[in-house]
Amino acid sequence: IAPKRLLNLGIFAGLLSFTAIKVYDKLTTDLSQFGTTNNGRATGAIDPGLMAVLEPMARLGVFFFAGSVLYVYRDKITLNRVVLWICVAVSFVLAVVGWFHIIAALPFAYVIMYLGTSTRFARVNFPNDYSYGTYIYAFPVTQVLALINLELNQSMPAWLFCTLAVLATAPLAWASWHVLEKPAMSLKRLTAGKNKAIIGVP
Repeated sequence: IAPKRLLNLGIFAGLLSFTAIKVYDKLTTDLSQFGTTNNGRATGAIDPGLMAVLEPMARLGVFFFAGSVLYVYRDKITLNRVVLWICVAVSFVLAVVGWFHIIAALPFAYVIMYLGTSTRFARVNFPNDYSYGTYIYAFPVTQVLALINLELNQSMPAWLFCTLAVLATAPLAWASWHVLEKPAMSLKRLTAGKNKAIIGVP
């Protein structure tokens, strides 16, 4: 296991490296799926060079390492409403100008952390839990919307795409919990108090 100091250094190095890749890509080939204005992936052109491999990794990596940074310093970060709205404003402005996926990872991660730990949202999934259904069905829903967008050969605004994705995913998540997940979890009572081996586990 790597020492904590080296692990933290690696997290910062990862965030800085992927951010640098995204900045370089934005200023040159612009392969990002969002806010593409030239010959990027949004227009169907795929660059065969190294950036075609590094850019997709960096696109997700910046958010992964931003969350990791907040986790490392979770005991030192104060959740403040003023900071929240500043991060919301910064994220929004960066999204409007087309730089959200390049340098908005840290402020947006703070927004997610604040909302995820806020007591105001504690009852969103209580007593029902729609998180897993949202996680499962959001991907195919967004892929279908993307295909529809390509078939129409039109550029769908990000806000419209996200709104349609939420509206289409929500009923699927609801049905997943009430029709499948909740009934399946109720079957636990059948083995309550019994020390039965799980399949494949002695």
